[in-house]
Amino acid sequence: MPRLSQTTQRKRRGEIAAAALRCFARKGFAKTSIADVIAECGLSSGSIYSHFSGKSELIAFAFAEWLVAEFQEPLEELQVAGELTPADVTAWMLERHNDPSQAQMMMQLWSEAPRTPALSVLVAENLAKIKNLVSTALLPWASARTSGVGVEAVAADAADAIITISQGFVMRIAIEATIDAATLRRAICTTLGATGEGVGRGSALDGSRERTCQTGRNDQQPLRDLAVEDQV
Repeated sequence: MPRLSQTTQRKRRGEIAAAALRCFARKGFAKTSIADVIAECGLSSGSIYSHFSGKSELIAFAFAEWLVAEFQEPLEELQVAGELTPADVTAWMLERHNDPSQAQMMMQLWSEAPRTPALSVLVAENLAKIKNLVSTALLPWASARTSGVGVEAVAADAADAIITISQGFVMRIAIEATIDAATLRRAICTTLGATGEGVGRGSALDGSRERTCQTGRNDQQPLRDLAVEDQV
């Protein structure tokens, strides 16, 4: 059999990973076998094992690829979106991750991570990258709220809050079958005073998706005005 090029190998690994994720979404980690993945992607067992040593490596790779596509790459868009408030970024994050099936996938990953060292490392590294990207996007906002001292700390604290809100949102739509993700998102945005209008106007984000929470209210105090002003 001719040796696959690196480009073909990456493509094939991606196809296998995508098939594995579909299986995980339907059956969960524990009940998904390599045989299920073979049937899903239509490749031979030899082809699967030529790319992955077993299920654990496949899980780690599949979720690494998924996390990059779902979180890291989209968040990089925020770096060129201009000054964003924490409320803006929260609204943007919740809009991107409001699919219950994707939320259930994330819950599986979080629940499995404490028992699987490779996944635990993967989740920790991904969260660190997300925090860094969100913090960087919030630096202009943080600079406007402080006198230049502790700007990075203000942005990092806001990033932690945004990530925690997003995780709670994901958990709710994953485990509560009757909850409406759009309604919950609007409630969160209204509470934070987010309209999303500051996200991506005239930037790479503009036009890529609707970015307003559509609360119908303009009397909410933006989160930027709730920032602690006595930062040292």
